[in-house]
Amino acid sequence: MLKKENRLRDRKIFEEVLKKGKTFRTKNLFFKILKSADPNELKFGFVVSLKISKKAVKRNKLKRRMREIVRQEIPKLKKGFWGIFLPQRSALELNFWDLKKEIVEIFQKANLYG
Repeated sequence: MLKKENRLRDRKIFEEVLKKGKTFRTKNLFFKILKSADPNELKFGFVVSLKISKKAVKRNKLKRRMREIVRQEIPKLKKGFWGIFLPQRSALELNFWDLKKEIVEIFQKANLYG
């Protein structure tokens, strides 16, 4: 589970990231990122809509997997950013390790490793 300080919960910030954030994409994921107001802050949000799956079990499983992967990668990432993951329907078919490869690839594209 992500630590509280790494969770993006504020609706206004969420909307700001979705509106103004820079987009990075892999085959199965979209990632929006925006520089945060606090340079020591690193927060992530996850949006898995009903379009992905009507079944809450599948949506929640995908969110749990993404949160766990991000939690493992946080110590390696630069601080001062807000990020939101928006998976596509095809992400449901990925196993944990393939999903991890895509998230790491997105972080590399976004130049977040430092």
